[in-house]
Amino acid sequence: MVSADRDRHKQKRNFRGLWITRINAGIREIKLFYSYSKWIHDLYKRQLLINRKMLSQMAILHSQCLSMISNEITYSGLIEMEFPGE
Repeated sequence: MVSADRDRHKQKRNFRGLWITRINAGIREIKLFYSYSKWIHDLYKRQLLINRKMLSQMAILHSQCLSMISNEITYSGLIEMEFPGE
């Protein structure tokens, strides 16, 4: 019984890590200039509440949707782009 609970929680942790990796790869593919954690934070600031599983699916199957979401965040005036060397 204990191992079933432990493994169920481990599986959830593994899937969350997989989703984060996929989202991060999708963000890097569309050449955004900020990290995954800042991107997620800006999503919540903009009140675009999409869970990581759905964002992961968008990153894999519909990268243009991920790009549209990123444009919404970027051009909303909520963030300032930080470029290396400035």
